[in-house]
Amino acid sequence: MLHRSPKDRPLPPQVFVRLRSAPRRPRYAYRLRIRDPADVDVVRRRGLGAYLLTADVPTRHHYPMRFPPVLVVDPRLAPLLETPLRVVPFRAVEVLQDPPFEALVTMMLRVDEIAARVMLVRSSRIDPGMLTRFVVGERLERSATLLRLQQFAPGIPTVGPAMPIAAVREQDRKNPG
Repeated sequence: MLHRSPKDRPLPPQVFVRLRSAPRRPRYAYRLRIRDPADVDVVRRRGLGAYLLTADVPTRHHYPMRFPPVLVVDPRLAPLLETPLRVVPFRAVEVLQDPPFEALVTMMLRVDEIAARVMLVRSSRIDPGMLTRFVVGERLERSATLLRLQQFAPGIPTVGPAMPIAAVREQDRKNPG
């Protein structure tokens, strides 16, 4: 639960829903009610780890696609949310305010694995160490191995089977840059 002291600045009640607190407790408990992108902006301005992953992200990185928005949040916030959006926990909370390209690719691994690979194929600048850190930190080595992301970040451990190289080349051919 989120807790605040009564002396703290008031919070927007449409997003920060105050729960009944136990008698004689000096702090108030809150839940987060996120219904639209504006609510996500309110939460982000308050310094909480949240990022709205939309179809603009892969489109900006040369892979136009459509999917419903996904709310990427600090895992500690996930149980506190009331939202119609799909919620994806992301352990690297420190990057949720302004995620680098490698973090966005890692988030996309949870939404659309092929899109994550295509974003890497079409990118001219990739930090292999940072990509490795995010993939391993999020425990997505199996997905990364399936898509052969080790060709972009050799430090990613190989876990499980990989797609046949012919299938990977076919996917790359179907999605030219």
